[in-house]
Amino acid sequence: MPDTILLLSELYWFQAANQSAGLTLDIATDKAVSALATLRTLKPLNKGDASLVPGTVSGGLIYDVLTRSATRLVEAGNTRLAVDSIEHMQDWAASLFGEGFDSLSSLLTGLSNR
Repeated sequence: MPDTILLLSELYWFQAANQSAGLTLDIATDKAVSALATLRTLKPLNKGDASLVPGTVSGGLIYDVLTRSATRLVEAGNTRLAVDSIEHMQDWAASLFGEGFDSLSSLLTGLSNR
């Protein structure tokens, strides 16, 4: 189940990238917000909350999905949307793994050099 939620986030970011490339920025922003909200539902298990159903997702899958999503956003050409989204992805990854992903850092560096 967590992998499905992760892939749903990827779908929203894919839609955001497509919409931003097509110059429908309001829709692109809404899709990026939905992607982040969906991603943030994935968090470490709080053992004190009996209402949660635990699940697992591969760290490699998380890395791949966030890298693909960020790359699509960069390629779509809307620098502001890409930077905002990638920074949120990086913050979320750091909250789970203690540090962000190198692939996301590289994409952010590339965007700042434009």
